[in-house]
Amino acid sequence: MIHILNGDTKTLPHRLFKFSGGELQVQLTPVYEVYDTSKPFVFHATITSSDDLMELALVLDAVKRFFATPIKAELVLPYMPYARQDRVCAVGEALSLRVAANFINALEFDRVTVTDPHSDVTPALLNNCEVVSIVDIFQQRHRIVIPYDSVLVSPDAGASKKVLKLAQFLNLRMIQAEKIRNPLNGDITGTKVHTDFLGDAQALVVDDICDGGRTFIELAKPLSGLTNGKLNLYVTHGIFSKGLTELLEWYDKIYCPYVFPGVEENERLIRI
Repeated sequence: MIHILNGDTKTLPHRLFKFSGGELQVQLTPVYEVYDTSKPFVFHATITSSDDLMELALVLDAVKRFFATPIKAELVLPYMPYARQDRVCAVGEALSLRVAANFINALEFDRVTVTDPHSDVTPALLNNCEVVSIVDIFQQRHRIVIPYDSVLVSPDAGASKKVLKLAQFLNLRMIQAEKIRNPLNGDITGTKVHTDFLGDAQALVVDDICDGGRTFIELAKPLSGLTNGKLNLYVTHGIFSKGLTELLEWYDKIYCPYVFPGVEENERLIRI
């Protein structure tokens, strides 16, 4: 899903359709609007499939062809596709993130803004990249109410660096959890939380992505026995492929700025 903004408020709509052979095509539908080509055209892209990447390329080409003068084009990517495939884990695999980054780089955007990428590999591979960090999100959005005695919880070692930065910004304590995996198949079999009893403190688990939610459910099992306070969850990108039901059995509220299309509405899912 691609939205194009010119200036502060003016949008440049388009129509997307698919031929019987499976090919996509787009057509701009600007009607009689007048656009300011001295201002950048900002492409806000929700990429959840390879078709979305192709739509982005087609729309950019259509916009460049529509205007008789060169334009400045910027890309805003709340979710970087393939960001979790940032290394080759087995012989014969593709380095998927590099492939996706090369595709985007080939479009030659003047600036690419990504929000809370899964790892530092994403900004390293993207040209003209700017990162909106998790601290930036908490500065800009104000629907998360965090009691002063809360603790932040990093669900694994991979998230600890960014969670620590957020804890320092909020002047809160941070504790570390560790996934326990089956060495034969890599499945998560449990979680160890490195802390003493927390008393009445609320715990806010922080991470960049929730897919099916198994990581956070397994974490909540030991964590719930370490505090009398509520458990809450913050994730920047909410895929929620297994739904919200089981997660909400463990967490009082889930905070998420970018919820994937098709996720059910729930009063305890706070879209910040």
